[in-house]
Amino acid sequence: MAILKKILRLKVLVASLFVFGQTTGYCESSPPPKVSICIAVYNGEPYVGGAIDSALAQTCGDIEIVCLDDGSTDGTAAILSAYAAKDPRVRIFSNGSNRGLLHSLLRCIELSSGDYIMWLDADDELYPDIVERSYGKAVDTKADLVLFASDWIANDGTKVGVPQWAKLRGTETATALDGGIKLLELYAEDKVTVFVWGKLWSRERLRNILPALVPFGEVNNVSRSSDVAFNCYALWEMRNYVVIGDAGHRYYAKRGVDATCGTKNFAYNRKCVSDAIAAQNLSYAFGDATGQMKLAQKIANKMNWDMFCKIDNMSRSEGFAAFDEVLQSTPAQHRKEILNDMKKIRRHFYSAYEKNKSAQQRKNLKA
Repeated sequence: MAILKKILRLKVLVASLFVFGQTTGYCESSPPPKVSICIAVYNGEPYVGGAIDSALAQTCGDIEIVCLDDGSTDGTAAILSAYAAKDPRVRIFSNGSNRGLLHSLLRCIELSSGDYIMWLDADDELYPDIVERSYGKAVDTKADLVLFASDWIANDGTKVGVPQWAKLRGTETATALDGGIKLLELYAEDKVTVFVWGKLWSRERLRNILPALVPFGEVNNVSRSSDVAFNCYALWEMRNYVVIGDAGHRYYAKRGVDATCGTKNFAYNRKCVSDAIAAQNLSYAFGDATGQMKLAQKIANKMNWDMFCKIDNMSRSEGFAAFDEVLQSTPAQHRKEILNDMKKIRRHFYSAYEKNKSAQQRKNLKA
């Protein structure tokens, strides 16, 4: 019997060391950590080391850092391996190929072992005590979700203030919610940020969203806008929340993906539009499944501003074709909202689009 137990323990150890062909630092026979800090990264070589350093510097040492490489082609993998070799709290995994942010967020839930999950973008950083403060607040109030603000940092490291979308409003104590409806209402009203970071999530509650989202994430490579739709499902599962009023996170506004805003690169802009379409339809599916279509519509509309900016960065012919696809991919009952928002957000493009549409119709009539 003693020999059998030793063999079983050895199997557990080996299984914990080899997941997706990558080494990890957490042994399943050990007590699970309090918090899993999750970093999903794609080509993050310039900044990911800083993100991991900020996670390792937490005053709460009972953590794991789950690093998921989403098919990087730069030196990211080597950096992750070096950190894992130095600190057993760093666990590294790989998607093998680029699968997109939504897929990676869901994989992080599956790979984490902490009681709570905190996401960290590979080009951002945490303040040293945010895990200790947010976890303590969650335990004291029995909250499923802890919200905290973020400082907006310029590339030279200076604080440029807290942007409006990162200013939290709400209660300082845990609030009983009716199936997440209150959180979704706050989210739709921009009182809860659209990002997965800036929050401490109950892993147990997050696991409830996997059956609905994993099949979608397996077949759709969605990155831009994916956290907007992800939050529909995730916030719905949070039964109560608590707010920490001051910042726990440094958001670098002009790093990584955000540094590409305004680019005229057609392939990039086109991918952003496709991602937004997929994420919007995922939000509509949430509305159908929960009976909360009015809220789902408001949340889907959050993606319009960014999507329309990307369309406006294209040439006129490319932009018209992209907007046609947006309308064709949008369920009929939601197209009016899309058109109205385009008219408000990008009036000059909307006018040109309507003129082009009328010209095409006249041409077709003559033909």
